[in-house]
Amino acid sequence: MLKYISFFLFFCLSSYAQDTIYFRSGQITPAKVTEIGVNEIKYYKNSNSDGPLYTESKNEIKKIKYFGNRIDSFNITILKTNQIIPQNKINFERNHYVYSNGQKLNIYSVLSLAENLASTKKIPELTSQIILTRKEIKTKHRALRIGMCFFGAGIVCLSMGMAVLQGVPELIGFVYASPVFIGAGIPFVIRNVNYHKKYKKSLRKVVDMYNTYATS
Repeated sequence: MLKYISFFLFFCLSSYAQDTIYFRSGQITPAKVTEIGVNEIKYYKNSNSDGPLYTESKNEIKKIKYFGNRIDSFNITILKTNQIIPQNKINFERNHYVYSNGQKLNIYSVLSLAENLASTKKIPELTSQIILTRKEIKTKHRALRIGMCFFGAGIVCLSMGMAVLQGVPELIGFVYASPVFIGAGIPFVIRNVNYHKKYKKSLRKVVDMYNTYATS
């Protein structure tokens, strides 16, 4: 009898076992990992364990924390010097940058791949373009953070100012402060949008230069 109870408990715990996948993009996905290959990882999403089997490149995954707290970490293997294949190019397909072998690349993987090529072949103009692109990305993110801080402060002030309608007149100052904060945030949001367009163009130049030098 004890044997059957133990088996039942083991089955229940196994059914609720959960792995956690940490992507380089910052996304965290509860999942059940079924296979770890040389270049790919296969898993089911915990939210739909009977759903489709997902396949993801190891380059997109930072680490996996398994049920039981064991952790596997992964490096971006295609960025190693001895793995650069001259005929390989970076293509843009369905709003994603894709390596010639079919692996999806985020913007940081693209820049790291280009940096590796620029360092290997000593290409100063490619290095300069990469530095410019990274600077534009950093400026874009900074502007967005500052803009959101101002908007958040404006919303908080507006919420506190609404207390005026509930008979707390001493809080009316927050009503006037709210549009000031929101107005201060608008230029930063506009700056974020402008730099988003700039870095997209700069990243495209990096890709074009990479494809030119990688095949030469």
